[in-house]
Amino acid sequence: MILRLYLPGNPRPAPRARVVARGQNRAHGYRPKWYVQQSAEWGYQAQGQAFWQKWEVAHGRCAVKVTFRRATFHTADIDNLFKAFADALKGIIWGDDAQVDSAVIYVERGVGQERAGVLAEIWELGSTVDTSPVSYSKKARFFELGVGL
Repeated sequence: MILRLYLPGNPRPAPRARVVARGQNRAHGYRPKWYVQQSAEWGYQAQGQAFWQKWEVAHGRCAVKVTFRRATFHTADIDNLFKAFADALKGIIWGDDAQVDSAVIYVERGVGQERAGVLAEIWELGSTVDTSPVSYSKKARFFELGVGL
């Protein structure tokens, strides 16, 4: 089964963890407020879309194709964009982002605010599927998302 997601809004990459000193030999780590809000919104959107597509939390290995549509031409590290996406879906689409064995990631820049968002296809790899690079590339099929953008 393939889960297709559209998460609206301009995707922002995961920031570095921030740490603040709290006295001698003590520290407190936190994430910026905007990152927590983006993760919550993506999780909420993904949960609703997964429900309607009858997707349950994946317990096996997963493969992902994701396109980040950014409103501006500002650059962002592709790995940090994917980290933000994977962390937001933790516990909703998969138990942990370590379950993702294969990821195809695209970034489109300068699409404008009205077309900005994340398009994703996620599928759970069965235990009988050969995931070696040669056979996997022959078996994998990628479909364009028809979200009317």
